[in-house]
Amino acid sequence: MSRAVLFDADGVVIVPPYGFMRYCQTDPVLALADLGEFFRGEFVECLRGRADLKAVLPAYLERWGWRAGVEAFLEIWFRAEHTLDHALLGRIQTLRAQGVRCYLATQQESYRMAYLRDAMGLAGVFDGTFASCELGHLKNEGTFYQSIEEELGLEPGQIWFFDDAQGNIEAARARGWRAYLYSGQADLEREIPHFAGRI
Repeated sequence: MSRAVLFDADGVVIVPPYGFMRYCQTDPVLALADLGEFFRGEFVECLRGRADLKAVLPAYLERWGWRAGVEAFLEIWFRAEHTLDHALLGRIQTLRAQGVRCYLATQQESYRMAYLRDAMGLAGVFDGTFASCELGHLKNEGTFYQSIEEELGLEPGQIWFFDDAQGNIEAARARGWRAYLYSGQADLEREIPHFAGRI
């Protein structure tokens, strides 16, 4: 039976997932800014692929008092989150070599998604990538998982999923996926015999 294993990006293959927020706490300008107004607001439309981050961000940067420009802001943001779990990525390569199809399933806007694929090299680590900005759905929505099923040509029960957010796990399980809350590689190792046979 065909199977596929999907991994979240931030908090699973990328650790720690909140380096940019820690950076902001040390920056004299951003430490005083209400970043939440953006990340809980228009940024969500960027995650859905309905808005362009570079188009909506300048107004917020001006409000926050950030004068270095959009490109500098994004470079700091993306580089602050550039921390991969190389042990996990190595395990994923072993699984792929043994015939297990592995994919990245992540909630991203288009510019950071491109950074993940190219600058961080994740395009070469997985058999494919699925991003909310390209699917048009967030990870707490069943349509995110339905779109992936259709793309892979698999039934829900043929897909394993590891994510560090309980809400995403619940949404995937509601579709019938074999979804597991990820806290470390031991969570993956526990499930490997079920989707890859005896390894």
